[in-house]
Amino acid sequence: MKNISLTQLIMTCLKLPRIGPKTTLHYLQKYNNLQLIVHKMISKFGVTTWNRCFKLVTTEIEHAKASKINILNYQEASYPQSLLTLANFPLILYAKGNIGLLNQKKIALIGTRKPTRIGIKQGQKVTKYLVEIGYVIVSGLAKGCDTCVHRTCLNNEGQTIAVLAAGLDQPVYPQQNRQLAADIIKNKGLLISTYPLGTKLRPQYLAARDEWQSGIGDGVIVIETGRAGGTNITMNFCLKQHRPLARLDTKITKSVNNTVIWPLHSENDIQKFVKLLESTK
Repeated sequence: MKNISLTQLIMTCLKLPRIGPKTTLHYLQKYNNLQLIVHKMISKFGVTTWNRCFKLVTTEIEHAKASKINILNYQEASYPQSLLTLANFPLILYAKGNIGLLNQKKIALIGTRKPTRIGIKQGQKVTKYLVEIGYVIVSGLAKGCDTCVHRTCLNNEGQTIAVLAAGLDQPVYPQQNRQLAADIIKNKGLLISTYPLGTKLRPQYLAARDEWQSGIGDGVIVIETGRAGGTNITMNFCLKQHRPLARLDTKITKSVNNTVIWPLHSENDIQKFVKLLESTK
């Protein structure tokens, strides 16, 4: 097969049976020759299976173009370089909106779906401050704290990235945030996903998405959290990824994985944390 692109090759490999990101990356690093990899995959799976998967990819790419969705492979300059520091970075990223945000300075703000009035107020305050000093705000478009920071960012003429847990051609979840998603795009923000077009939301995808929320940012701030849930999953991912982690929530008093979480009790604390973010880049 002549003139296959890297993006087409990766997407086709990922649709083959029992071929995942690690195996695909292994082939790319070992052979560094697209035509040779195609030949090996055809030898392994047969030309019929390869052509079937390649046709699915061709259809998906056409659908993406029609829907104004960018498909980025990990070697493109526009791919977020922050993700490349992770051990299992996604080989393909789907993005709708302003892809120029992917390599600007970014910080993830996360929290419970049921914040208190104090949590909302603190979330609004820290978001406004971070927007004023030029940070792109990353969150997950969930109810509660995520909604608060995305909306506050837009209200202060900032730019925000929402990490979704389904294909970007699927209805936005939760339903109540569909207008918010549209407003993010309208205001030069960005929606991203690691899931192929046509992928419907599943509960396990919400937890998997939390890895990319922390991975794409330079650090993470926890607004408010309960004892369990996605916020705690993201916090653990953040520490495994060696990203700075801070908290507004005064109820978080213990360390996570024996790592102390930066307390943000004042604007001075936030300023010090921002300096930490910039010193670790």
